[in-house]
Amino acid sequence: MTTDRTVTLDVLDVLDGEGCRERWQFHCTRHEDRFCVKAQGPGGAEHTGVGADWLDALRELRLVLEDEGLRPLCVGAMVNAHQSGMLAGSSEGAVVYLLSRKRSPTPGETAWIFDPAGPEVTGTVAEQEVFFARWAAGRHRYGPVRAVRGQVRELWHRLRYR
Repeated sequence: MTTDRTVTLDVLDVLDGEGCRERWQFHCTRHEDRFCVKAQGPGGAEHTGVGADWLDALRELRLVLEDEGLRPLCVGAMVNAHQSGMLAGSSEGAVVYLLSRKRSPTPGETAWIFDPAGPEVTGTVAEQEVFFARWAAGRHRYGPVRAVRGQVRELWHRLRYR
């Protein structure tokens, strides 16, 4: 059984190297376990990214666009956008968490990767990876405090409900 699917998105803005916005048409195609995101520019330029899910395909497309000084202005290109394995599996990679530096993401802090986003919050694939590495490293600083707090809470409950 094939699971072919094609989705044509609304036009998204793509930022060029000089900071000008261009309107591009995005087409998403799925054929069995391969996801494809194709972007078509106003001058007829066409670029494609293929991956294991929608975010992976968008990431591959972004790398191709970055080589030409272009950046799509969508949630999937936001510097703080990241996806867990469970979220990727449940949404086929179409939804990401919007990470905050101080805390873990919650289900309410998710967004569809093709929603529009501003140039001030989007970045390159490398900038996205650096943000996540810093976010993950910062989380370890708070880990021992939370662990001790959890142990104290557990001890208190054991003593209280003896």
